[in-house]
Amino acid sequence: MRKKAFSVLCCALFTVCLLLQKTSVSAAVINEGIITVASVTGNTGDTVIVPITIDENPGICGITVSISYDSSALEFIEDMMGNVIYEYLTKAHPDRNIIRLVTVEAGNKYNNGTLLNLKFKISDSAAAGLHKIDILYNSGDFCNWKLDRIMPEIVAGGVDVNLSESNCPHESYGEWTVASVATCTESGLEQHICTACGHVELRETQPLGHEFSNDYTIDKEATETEPGLMSRHCTRCKAVTDQLTFTLQQSETGDFDNNLYEEVPENEYINNMHKEQYPDTGTSSGSNEADSSSAENTETPESDIPDEENITSGNDPVFVPDIDTPLQAEQISVLQKIAEVFPDINSILNVLRYLIAALFSVILI
Repeated sequence: MRKKAFSVLCCALFTVCLLLQKTSVSAAVINEGIITVASVTGNTGDTVIVPITIDENPGICGITVSISYDSSALEFIEDMMGNVIYEYLTKAHPDRNIIRLVTVEAGNKYNNGTLLNLKFKISDSAAAGLHKIDILYNSGDFCNWKLDRIMPEIVAGGVDVNLSESNCPHESYGEWTVASVATCTESGLEQHICTACGHVELRETQPLGHEFSNDYTIDKEATETEPGLMSRHCTRCKAVTDQLTFTLQQSETGDFDNNLYEEVPENEYINNMHKEQYPDTGTSSGSNEADSSSAENTETPESDIPDEENITSGNDPVFVPDIDTPLQAEQISVLQKIAEVFPDINSILNVLRYLIAALFSVILI
């Protein structure tokens, strides 16, 4: 209520002042005083306070001016009193980018200091750089008790917004560098950095894919009772492909070493072994076509002998028996003999299942 009454009083007094200035011939023009809008720095989202000060004050009792600002970058929050004027009103007009300041004091104020402080919030989208704050006035907008027109010098200021990732245009980046190395099966990452604000941009790189050696490696030595294992290893990881089983006699006939981890160069004998164990491929184990038709490769376990689940071939996973006792060896030998007599025992079992199902259907009818 008090501010409203004061506002009405200010309007009335300034109306009178303007009329008197037009009719008075004794009113002087005083070109004195310096009013400075401070320059402050902040980041997007910050709240800042901008002081407006006066120096070389010739004596002022009335002010009616516009304070210009960029409302797209700065949101006016409130004014805070200084130590020069005490009875004043402010009103923001963001659509016009101004703040109106009106004051009438009971007498001239001669002291220097802060007229008032303006509190702003910096917009999250404010561009980097200085957003100017200035004071706009006409002759007679500053006056003293005698209605002399004060014409002070105005020094504009504003809010200097720091450059950050949120308001940087990201116009210049450095070279792409490796942030995370790609593996045979996992994607990698590359990054480049904005030279202005340090913003990091990432992009994904494709997995490298397996690169298998042309040579085979002995994964398990053959003995008189157990078959050996060999496969082609990836040069980058533990994945293997084209696993072959071989007997002790085959290693002697094929003239390749039967030593654990020994490398066996690809040769005609090895290719023939591959054709026998993977007849559907129609190519040698070392050819590119065989590599491209390989099933999904996995890494070998850290144990000396790979598990059957972790080894893949040109077509189907190779079953690797783990023989621990003579009884298990005998059981495996029996299974192998059965497999020789009935090479497609699964198909026979499927036929029997169908016959049994048909028989039950007839009985149920």
